[in-house]
Amino acid sequence: MLEAKFEGDQRTQDHNFGEVGAAMRQYIADVEKKVREVEIYGRDNYVKKDEFVRATDSIRADIKALGAEIKSDLKGMQKELIGKPS
Repeated sequence: MLEAKFEGDQRTQDHNFGEVGAAMRQYIADVEKKVREVEIYGRDNYVKKDEFVRATDSIRADIKALGAEIKSDLKGMQKELIGKPS
């Protein structure tokens, strides 16, 4: 009698634990699917934006101007150093 009740309770617990595991697997699968959808949306909608292209072009121009300014400063320093007597 007690053994049969224990076995019944154990089967119920095993079943409930299995249900929890199945629910967790389904939840994880749903979250992974949603994350993938967000990744694809971001890939398809943000990288192609004209603002991104303009921003990178602007950064490129700023770096080029900075390089020219540094080069000019170095040439000026070189002239000062060469022009001064030791």
